[in-house]
Amino acid sequence: MISLIKQQDKTGCGLACVAMLAGIEYGRIKSIAQKHGFLVKSKNGEFYTSSSHLRCISDKVQSIEVVSLRRIKFSKIDELPDLAILSIDNLGVKNKWHWVVFERKRDGSVYIYDPEIPKRYEKAAEIADLYITHYLVVKRKKINQVKPVAK
Repeated sequence: MISLIKQQDKTGCGLACVAMLAGIEYGRIKSIAQKHGFLVKSKNGEFYTSSSHLRCISDKVQSIEVVSLRRIKFSKIDELPDLAILSIDNLGVKNKWHWVVFERKRDGSVYIYDPEIPKRYEKAAEIADLYITHYLVVKRKKINQVKPVAK
């Protein structure tokens, strides 16, 4: 079960997605990202998280793994894996995107968790309104594979 976590920074959606998937507080994920240099500052001084940063942060958390080596172009919901971090076009602005979590349950129902609002989308019409561009495949590690969280 994914617990919805609100991003605490204007550009903290990627961190909040990792926090949701790992079941760890946002502040802890941000501390890990800062310690390892994964918060890249843009020209306006705000940080952002790229797909490679999300993969590296998830490696440090060790309870989840972003298995995509790069973002995969989105075509339709049916082709998404059971767990993913989705890149959503942010109002068509160049180089602006927003990260959200996608989950498909065993019964086939799908959910998108948006850390900005925070909101869980579960109706097909709501999900269809989101402009998904790319995604990263995420896997949860088995309990015997999990090591303590890197500090």
